[in-house]
Amino acid sequence: MSTTAGRAAVPKYQRVREALRADVVHAAAGTLIASEHELCALHGVSRITVRRAIDDLIRDGLLTRLHGRGTVVAGAAPVSAAERLDLRGFHRQKTDEGHRVTSKVIAQGFVLASPEIARALALDPGSQLVRIDRVRSLDGTIDHLARTWMDGDRFADLVDQDFSDQSLYGYLEVCHGLTMSRSDITVGLRRPSGDEAAHLGIGSEDLRLATRTTTFDPSGAPRVHGITLYAGEAAQAQFTAVAPHNPR
Repeated sequence: MSTTAGRAAVPKYQRVREALRADVVHAAAGTLIASEHELCALHGVSRITVRRAIDDLIRDGLLTRLHGRGTVVAGAAPVSAAERLDLRGFHRQKTDEGHRVTSKVIAQGFVLASPEIARALALDPGSQLVRIDRVRSLDGTIDHLARTWMDGDRFADLVDQDFSDQSLYGYLEVCHGLTMSRSDITVGLRRPSGDEAAHLGIGSEDLRLATRTTTFDPSGAPRVHGITLYAGEAAQAQFTAVAPHNPR
């Protein structure tokens, strides 16, 4: 059988799949691939053929679909596919991993503590809090929306700081001598509320990973309470469980 005949016998979607695989296998995680329309024109095939090829690569873990963005390269660490919660804070963790972290501050100022947040921070309801809301991006792609509350009397200076390109936890460590030793974290799925969908670029009915975190200093006092809603539909949280040392 001739080489030409051998190529002709390969289904079209497989040829498209392997050409696409060669294009993306070394691409950075989060890289947007060509649209289905562009791939149809490039390979001279139908949209059904292109979708079948893409679906194969998604099953292989090379690609992932993100609502509102399109299909992107998953790679070893796809954008927003896995979030390891780190007591150094998102900014320092991801920067140390070689990513570029930026934040759009959408709210920053004093608010009164609701009963729920007051309870989390061991304060009286109606106490003055500092609230900072940020849309966090990783390598230019929106990753999550974070809302953070702290004691307004102790941390009043936070309302005058620019947290668009610096670590909140890093600032607390340098300017307040405060390090974190423990976080209590609740993880679940929920739909965006209020303006969250617009800030994250997702649908108002889309279910997304959400976390609620209270972080404590070495004395056991709660210092930071926050909620995070992730933009990516494939987001997941990773935890490490450590057994206490029990000498016999």
